[in-house]
Amino acid sequence: MFIDILHKAQKGDVESQRILFLEFERLIHRIAEKSYSDKEDCFQVLSVAFIKALPKFDTDMAVATYLNLKTKGEHKNGR
Repeated sequence: MFIDILHKAQKGDVESQRILFLEFERLIHRIAEKSYSDKEDCFQVLSVAFIKALPKFDTDMAVATYLNLKTKGEHKNGR
């Protein structure tokens, strides 16, 4: 399912891009929080960069990263 959404997003499907953004939004927020500048501005810049980077994502690496994040999240939540 993730790989299908990623492929659609890479082809410009706006709904798939939205789904991926929502999936990674927390991570983008965490990165922005580490910024020394305005955190909201940083979040906006990172959000735009995320969407623009979708066509260039290496799908094999993206899936590995996604699974790694999911595994860490489930481990943290005790699932």
